[in-house]
Amino acid sequence: MKFILAIAMLVLPATYCAGQVSRISVKEWVKKLSDPDDKKNLATSAICDSIENCPDTNCLMAIEQQLPVNGSSPNPYIRIRMNLIWANVYFRYVNLYSSRSGSGTVIEQLIRDAMKEANEMNDEYLIAYTSLHFFLWNKITSNTELAVTYGTYSAELYEKLFGESEFPYYNYLADEMYHIREYGKCKSYCVRFLHIVPAVGNKSQYYRMLTLNVLALAWHRTGEYDSAVHYYNLALAKSAELNNRAYTGFISGNIGQVKYIQRQYDTAITLLEKDYHTSMDYQYFDNAANSLQWVALANAALGKKARALQQVREALRLIELNHSSRDPGYVQNIYNAAVDIYRTNGLADSAVYFSTLYQQAHDSIEKKIATSSLAISNMRLNEEKSRYNIRRMQQEKKSQLQQRNFIITGIALLSVISILIVNWQRVKIKYKQERLELEKRIMATEMAAAKQQMELFTQNIIEKTSLIEKLEGKMKDSNSTAGQQETITALGSLTILTEEDWDKFKMLFEKIYPMFFQRLKTTAPDISLAEQRMAALTRLQLTTRQMASMQGISPDSVHKTRQRLRQRLGVSNEINLEELIVGI
Repeated sequence: MKFILAIAMLVLPATYCAGQVSRISVKEWVKKLSDPDDKKNLATSAICDSIENCPDTNCLMAIEQQLPVNGSSPNPYIRIRMNLIWANVYFRYVNLYSSRSGSGTVIEQLIRDAMKEANEMNDEYLIAYTSLHFFLWNKITSNTELAVTYGTYSAELYEKLFGESEFPYYNYLADEMYHIREYGKCKSYCVRFLHIVPAVGNKSQYYRMLTLNVLALAWHRTGEYDSAVHYYNLALAKSAELNNRAYTGFISGNIGQVKYIQRQYDTAITLLEKDYHTSMDYQYFDNAANSLQWVALANAALGKKARALQQVREALRLIELNHSSRDPGYVQNIYNAAVDIYRTNGLADSAVYFSTLYQQAHDSIEKKIATSSLAISNMRLNEEKSRYNIRRMQQEKKSQLQQRNFIITGIALLSVISILIVNWQRVKIKYKQERLELEKRIMATEMAAAKQQMELFTQNIIEKTSLIEKLEGKMKDSNSTAGQQETITALGSLTILTEEDWDKFKMLFEKIYPMFFQRLKTTAPDISLAEQRMAALTRLQLTTRQMASMQGISPDSVHKTRQRLRQRLGVSNEINLEELIVGI
């Protein structure tokens, strides 16, 4: 689903005009940047805003010359704020001179240094401000885990210190929450942003359009389709006001997907084709491919199998055009559509092939989400430990400076440490529980995937076996010539399952029935490979004919092998072999 959000800049809303920096002396700026009562850091924001609005290099260099020297002041407020300002200068240079190497590392280090000192000062206003800068930097650099960690932390501090109206980037935080499937938080942050963003101005309307689309996507993902369509329509109206043809196409495609789910196929096709053609005009090939596969599914549902097959093949071609930057979710969608449409058109081998590709793409996405969630929990734990260590050092330093109040300070210190340790332990236990839950979900996903592939694999064999039986039946019912009899004989001995197929079958079998072969060998240590295969196929409750076709042997050979398996397991003919093997 398409919902492009604009890249955040390392700037905050300022109350000063951009040109005002050039009219204030360095001495005056030092005074402003040193002010501990500037809780909202308005002076810093004004300089950052001026840097962002520089039209060219000369303007930027003029501002640079008027800035205080970074790190030279004994005042911690000016050191912290200047680190953030110089990070903005470097970021502006990255945009102007992309060939400069190492700038990203410098920017990150400047912001980290500012955060570290703000934490050492235990100044929540500076902590909130520096954390916000770090959130924006990690969003720009697509570091989802750090962006989520520091975005939520800075938002919580801003809400605590100033109220919700002062946090300016709920829309970016909602975007990150959507990516990690925290749809409830995504909705909440979208609503907060829509409440505080101005209702006038092209830029404000543009961000309202983007946020309405993300909010609709979150409702879409949670299956609340009426709410999704409501917000899609609001976003569509905004795109029309802004005359934004690209987003009109994207949002139409999103509505089309809802209509497909609601089985309104003709409406869905009209909307999705609009998205497809718009995306092709703008050369957004991955989005065009995704929209086209939805159109193909809708046509398949309407019984237009040949047209659906043609469209899904075109979608597969388009998704390969931008192979290095294609959306993994789109790839997964297209492979899944290919499975359904190839199967509908009777192309079983192609369906199995794309089923494998789909499962690989799906597993990759699920593991990435699971890993991201685990990483976020781990980062929160580490941040809690880091803040704990910083506060402990502050308390120790304070105790050295206040020897006269040693006992009182010591009691306070122990109390703080005890509270922090308890909190740390709680976070640690929660982190461990989350990790175990994630591991369980990953294992369940893998087992379900293996079961699905086994069913497809076995169904394919059954279909082929049925085909052979029909052919043999037709030939035996007629007066067969000697050549036809030879064909019958060849069909009877046709090997459908190769050794490579058997290895794949065994791997899938063991995922569904773990330890089966180990327990079988414990029961019968000398059991042969052929007998092991017979036991596995018996466990699947296949017919004698299906077993024979899978192994490339005759039904008589199956009976003989089953008899040897009975003898190997010490089972008499009166005992049901299938029930015995099911119990292994």
